[in-house]
Amino acid sequence: MKLIAALCLLALSFTARSQKLKISGGISYSKLNWKTTGPDNRYFEKPYLGYTAGIGIEYLRLGIVNLSSNIEYLRKGGIDTIYYTDAMGNNLFQKEEAVIFNFVNANTYAKIKIPTGGKLRPFISLGVYAGFMVSANKLAGDIGEYKRFNTGAVTGIGAGYKILGRQIGLEIQYLPSFTPLFDKPTATGSTKKVTDRTVTAKAFFIL
Repeated sequence: MKLIAALCLLALSFTARSQKLKISGGISYSKLNWKTTGPDNRYFEKPYLGYTAGIGIEYLRLGIVNLSSNIEYLRKGGIDTIYYTDAMGNNLFQKEEAVIFNFVNANTYAKIKIPTGGKLRPFISLGVYAGFMVSANKLAGDIGEYKRFNTGAVTGIGAGYKILGRQIGLEIQYLPSFTPLFDKPTATGSTKKVTDRTVTAKAFFIL
């Protein structure tokens, strides 16, 4: 919490120097890919709908390009059907449950604006992120077994609309990861690897 508070103060200090404070929030759509080198066991590969929220700054404006740096909370995961049995192995019931990972990501990306001559300002974005897994739910198992640090790219499209000296808008980002969530040998000697693909759709407000 102290780190987040310090980052917020830093963002405000940049705003005071004619930089722009950005607040965003929306949904995340993620899909996990669980693989082993042994039997083709795949788990929790149905898409999961989570959420994301962040705060950042818009700065270094050079013509149609500016940079955006943000600290964001991101929830991602996957869904699967879990079968519950009795002591004899008889099926009692089944239900869909989710494995959930909670990340705090720091990202920096370039926003390349497409000139329109009006108040609507479409753009494309390209950059990188680094994330830290802060928690996971019980179905994820021992969080210590996972790679807590995650890195990847930020690619996306969006558009802002200028109103009363402020800007509101929507951006959609695809976050391909460079590092897997899990990549270790199993007890049987095979290798278990978990990767993810995540898309976010966020509304933003630039002060």
